[in-house]
Amino acid sequence: MVDYIKIILKRFPYLKINLIQAGMNIKAEEFIKKRLIDSLIISLTISITLFFFLLKVKSNLLWALFASPIIYLSMFLFLINTPRVVAARKIREIDREITYAGRFF
Repeated sequence: MVDYIKIILKRFPYLKINLIQAGMNIKAEEFIKKRLIDSLIISLTISITLFFFLLKVKSNLLWALFASPIIYLSMFLFLINTPRVVAARKIREIDREITYAGRFF
C-alpha cells in the first residue's frame, strides 16, 4: 500500500505545497490514503445505487460494473484537488481584504 501511495504522490508533486497553503496539517501520504478510502466509499455507494437503478429499469447490469472504476477514479481526482481549491479560496479572501485595506489608506 505504501508503494502505491508513493507512486500517486509522484503524480501530484505540488500536493505537499497545496496542503501547506490550504492550512491542512496532514502529511501528503496520509492525505492520499484518506482520499483513496473516501473515493472507495463514494464509488461503492454510487455503483450500488446505479446497480439497483439498472435493475429497476431492466437494463444491462454490467454497466454498473464497468462504471465503477471510472467513478472511483473521478472521485479520487476530485477529492485529491481539495487542497488546491481551499488554497485558492484563501487567496481570494486575502486579495479581497488587501483591496479594501488599500482603499482605506
